[in-house]
Amino acid sequence: MEKTTRFFVHFWLAATLAAFIYAFYRIYLNGWEREKNNLFMAGLVLIWYLFRRAMYRRMKRNSISGE
Repeated sequence: MEKTTRFFVHFWLAATLAAFIYAFYRIYLNGWEREKNNLFMAGLVLIWYLFRRAMYRRMKRNSISGE
């Protein structure tokens, strides 16, 4: 379970970086007014990454050290 959770933390970190790079690239190409809505999706991905990271830390803190 821990390996899966750790994988998804890293997955969402990569997805966050990709979403922000894509959003800023589109803003650079077409301007702020046409592409500012891409930042909304990047923000959602960032929130999901932060949620997964917090759950992973909570899981590590509450787990039994013998496992």
